[in-house]
Amino acid sequence: MTDQDPLLSAPGKDEAKKNKREQTRLIVGAILGVIVLIFVLSNTQKVKVHWIVGTTRTPVILALVVTLLVGIIIGAVGARYERRSKRAER
Repeated sequence: MTDQDPLLSAPGKDEAKKNKREQTRLIVGAILGVIVLIFVLSNTQKVKVHWIVGTTRTPVILALVVTLLVGIIIGAVGARYERRSKRAER
């Protein structure tokens, strides 16, 4: 047996795990940030986009971001509707 109390040594291990996770998240976030930056910089050419309310020439990245945001909103609304309908069934 060791002289250390397991309750006293556990917080140090948990803190080390937490720091390791934070470092991993930071590294992954930085890598993803660089990838997104490269993607944005390589998609600056303008294209003709037919929006619902008209047609414009806009950078590809803007069209992609608008599409992403619309998809996120539709997904969130659909998930909320689904949760409400499941709650109503109970």
